[in-house]
Amino acid sequence: MATVTPPVQRADAVTLEVLRNGFRQICEEVSITLLKTAHSVIFNEGKDLSSAVFDHTGRLVAQDMQGCPVHIAAMSQSVMAGIEQYGTDDLAPGDVLLINDSYAGGTHLPDVTVFAPVFWEDELVGFVANRGHHTDVGGMAPGSMPGDATEMYQEGLILPAIKIFARGERCRDVWNIILRNVRLPRNTLGDISAQAAGVQTGIRRFHSLLERYGPEMVAWGIDEILAYSERHMRSEIARIPDGEYGFADYMDTDGVTGRPVRIQVTARKAGSEITFDFTGSDDQVGGAVNCVESVTTSAVYIAMLMMTDPDIHPSEGAWAPIHVIAPKGSVVNPREPASTVSGLTETCNRIIDIALGALAMGTPQRAAAGELGSCNVYTLGGVRPDADGVTQPWVMILNPKGGWGGMDGKDGWTAIQDPLSNCRNHPVEALELAYPVAVHRYELRTGPEGAGRRRGGYGLRRDIEVSQACVLSTCLDRSTIPPFGLFGGSDGAPNLMWVKRAGATDWEPLPARMSNMNLGAGDVVRIDTGIGGGFGDPLEREPERVAEDVADGYIDAGTAEAVYGVALQGGAVDEPATAALRARMRAEAAPFASPHPDRRPAFTPA
Repeated sequence: MATVTPPVQRADAVTLEVLRNGFRQICEEVSITLLKTAHSVIFNEGKDLSSAVFDHTGRLVAQDMQGCPVHIAAMSQSVMAGIEQYGTDDLAPGDVLLINDSYAGGTHLPDVTVFAPVFWEDELVGFVANRGHHTDVGGMAPGSMPGDATEMYQEGLILPAIKIFARGERCRDVWNIILRNVRLPRNTLGDISAQAAGVQTGIRRFHSLLERYGPEMVAWGIDEILAYSERHMRSEIARIPDGEYGFADYMDTDGVTGRPVRIQVTARKAGSEITFDFTGSDDQVGGAVNCVESVTTSAVYIAMLMMTDPDIHPSEGAWAPIHVIAPKGSVVNPREPASTVSGLTETCNRIIDIALGALAMGTPQRAAAGELGSCNVYTLGGVRPDADGVTQPWVMILNPKGGWGGMDGKDGWTAIQDPLSNCRNHPVEALELAYPVAVHRYELRTGPEGAGRRRGGYGLRRDIEVSQACVLSTCLDRSTIPPFGLFGGSDGAPNLMWVKRAGATDWEPLPARMSNMNLGAGDVVRIDTGIGGGFGDPLEREPERVAEDVADGYIDAGTAEAVYGVALQGGAVDEPATAALRARMRAEAAPFASPHPDRRPAFTPA
């Protein structure tokens, strides 16, 4: 039963907090609907999705905090594209829209956004949206992640903002076009239907808030949520010392000529505002590492949430004091039809790292060394008979986790998803049940890389055998230039892939970006995900921590001596020998020489 709407004048902080959490709860319930009803493993196991609520103008009000952070800025631009396409006068209750265009607020084509307008008493009051990574949207390679693409048309079906439901009626022609252009029409039908069901759940929950508080109070709450977010973010930015910060890093290759791609940022901070200027970054390239402006902006927002209070409510207001300059025609803001398929999965990670590295001198207590730096996407695809003996295509898409960089107060996280995606692990049982594969090895990848006062987190090693002929596509980065260390920490270890052919004993290295390499039954694919960079001088790491790492099997006693200057005797620290060893190592230390010296933070105080 609806309650009487209180006058706006009686609204208080408690009501505002209830409304704020009410909007967040809407997002969480939308995501739960997707998880329980979607068909694809990447949805229901990997949770490669996100949900959000917007006001009637398209301003972000709330986002599922357990979803993919990279959708923060990009999804709102997709909703705005829908508003521009149809205008609010041509939207009606029961309409549901879909879009995946990378150049209209998308991320890459497999990320499909479904959203719907919310009406109350015939008035448009907001939008509910979700975005999920589809297993396949067509294109030149199963899984629609061809790391060697040179234009977006090779990546898959491109869809501007279109209605898939109009006034509650399914737009069958649109559905038919979509399903005819993908390799897994049954999965696609199930996943889009799950997304549509998710927004219907969100609309019902939005209506519940309107019934309880009335449209005036809810509208007031939205404005106050955005204003609160802005005040919170401004207060955090004000803590960063004023001045100019700089950092640069590289993509391994442009995907065509093999040359590295440089991305640089200058962050200018004054008072409670900050501007990230990417002027000086390389021009857009012929390969797939171009990063559309919406993703570049999202990457900056992610970095700022990591460098500030994690309790900041992510809404449009939080981004008001953050400005991004991304020159048109550059690798961080390309022109159509440049390929962008790995601009999200790889370049976005690099931009997050660069933003964090730039601010490291101003906020070292929250800075982090370079993380694995890649979603490590690789796909397997082929055909097999179904239960009725009819040949059907199958596609498996994976994005295994890795190590994050060391931080001021703690070692880097181990076997964690990269910061843009927040996806879940794909369990071995789910993979073997759904696909013709067997997982032979799944373990931590450790080593001496990423040494520091706080070492980098470790990666993963996974071996997967295919039981029938199929094709393999890879879309990785940080396979040549490893994650960077900070403040004297060592660089981490790169992401690497191999294949061992059936009956062979040797592993063959695989290119980081390729599509449709043939595999035969019995071939085994291996991935080693990256180890994060170290933070601080390794000779300052507590000897007891080094001894624990040796006891845990992360490093051996030789590494403890050679890298950390810690001598062990019977597993325990030999303190006199350690003190003497470290003194000698400090005296003999050579000046740091890096092939990429600009991968170090620069700061000019105001």
